[in-house]
Amino acid sequence: MTGKANIRDAKKRKAKQISNNSNINFNQGRGTSYKNGVSNVVSQPLIHTEGDLNLNTYDIYNVDRMLFATTSGAGDTITATDYGIEAIANGATAPYGITYQIPASKIHSFKVGTDVPLTIADNYVLIGEDLTTTNIDVAGHTIKFTETTTPSSSPGTNKGVIYAKDVSGVTTPMWYDGTTETSLLGGGSGGAGLGDANVWTNVNTFQDTVNFTGAAVNFGDSTNDRVNFVAQVGSNINMGTYDITNLDNISFGTGTQNIADTTTPVSNLYVKQVRLQSGSLITNKPSITSSGGNSFDLNFPTGSNFTIHEQSQAKHIFN
Repeated sequence: MTGKANIRDAKKRKAKQISNNSNINFNQGRGTSYKNGVSNVVSQPLIHTEGDLNLNTYDIYNVDRMLFATTSGAGDTITATDYGIEAIANGATAPYGITYQIPASKIHSFKVGTDVPLTIADNYVLIGEDLTTTNIDVAGHTIKFTETTTPSSSPGTNKGVIYAKDVSGVTTPMWYDGTTETSLLGGGSGGAGLGDANVWTNVNTFQDTVNFTGAAVNFGDSTNDRVNFVAQVGSNINMGTYDITNLDNISFGTGTQNIADTTTPVSNLYVKQVRLQSGSLITNKPSITSSGGNSFDLNFPTGSNFTIHEQSQAKHIFN
């Protein structure tokens, strides 16, 4: 490089001036000796060169420091195909700094022993160890996650991890604390998790299986609230001895329809009217139906009878 910066230290500047006035000869080999053309071999030569220094694949040992020139015009810019380090020296038009250059498709690999804590490529930065920092400011940019699976190991005590996972075809941000995996979708614009105390507004979608547990789970907090079930119920609804009130219609599907099972009948059925459609009698049980849709058919098994009561007293018996 040409146009090096002036050395501010007086002793070093004097040594450099002496080196500038010397003609150094290099004898090739590991045991290199240095001569200035006048004195004998010296152990600490002062080297000044007017061109590049080619070490021919040999090493430099016991280097104290490497200092780079930073004055404007201090040297040629390192090229995109080089492997090297240079000081940024563009004068007042740019701040000084250091450029670490490698060709395209190559990597910067920072190793500690056999570990590689940091790898930098032209299309990714890979951090191989836990990153400890005060905060991460993306400055208006984003953090991109690639879908993965639920971690197989715990992140540690009082720690958790955030990652992306495929949930029913949707890339979903997840939180995992080593025990519970929670989706971070939903919960309003704040993106709160299901474990928080949230007020869910607008339309929220819960995919796969959603469990509501606890001593009391309320759907709505007012008699004016409405709960709409668009999907089908996948299991029986156990009322736990409670009532279904203000029921409009019971609509049965195809197949066997019973308002009770065959062993536990309804103890008291209170209705305004019963309308009979075409059906068939059950021969071994007392039953009422309409065989043609317009008739009233009453059946009782052989050996039994049909009794009309008044105030629980039998008045008319048919057998």
